Amino acid sequence: MGKVPDPGPCFDFGTCKETRMYSQGANLVAILRHDESGQGMVEYVLIIAVVALGAAAGMNSVAVVMNSGFTTMAGIFGQYIS
Repeated sequence: MGKVPDPGPCFDFGTCKETRMYSQGANLVAILRHDESGQGMVEYVLIIAVVALGAAAGMNSVAVVMNSGFTTMAGIFGQYIS
């Protein structure tokens, strides 16, 4: 996709401004679509986000297991204290 042509002179200010804004936006999208300079970093960020989401989702089950272990240890230590 190449550069979007300039709409030329406008006589209606509102329409002209909107057309030029669309043209500039389309040009920016065309440039960014072919630019791959930050692609590797974006992939690393996505991987980190997925790992963090998985870790956060697994925290509840880890907390339940740890709580059960501490409760068991408290019961054992309680027998020796009393």
